Amino acid sequence: MGPVLTAGNHPDKVEQLVATRMDRQQILRRDEPPWLVLLLAEYAIRRKIGSPEVMRAQLQRLLDAMKEPNVTIQVLPEEAPVYLSMPFTIMGFDNGPDVAYAATGEISGGITKEHRHVGRLKARFDLVRAAALPAMASEELIRSVLEDT
Repeated sequence: MGPVLTAGNHPDKVEQLVATRMDRQQILRRDEPPWLVLLLAEYAIRRKIGSPEVMRAQLQRLLDAMKEPNVTIQVLPEEAPVYLSMPFTIMGFDNGPDVAYAATGEISGGITKEHRHVGRLKARFDLVRAAALPAMASEELIRSVLEDT
């Protein structure tokens, strides 16, 4: 159990949080799973959180996820000319408008279908992804950090 989930939570609550996260991961194993493109800042894979064993397990989980045909992970290098100012999610649907989630004051409740907000976040995503390492180079970097941990 990582320090993010355990900090300030009762053990029963931690078990519930872990179970919820594990259930959500099953979505990626459906017969027709969603496509997932994840952009990570380099500091997220280098920052030591928990024990070396926890870090190795987390990095290995990323490498394992990268083997899935519907998962792409790219790392944004520390020296990139853009940065991730906040986490956000863009969800595209076959039969409906795209939806975005971002914890900003601009988006009430954090979730929106409003074209101006979704469009702005899509543009931000494209800028960050263009500055990120390609998937193969990202995998090599994660593997290198894993070996050094």
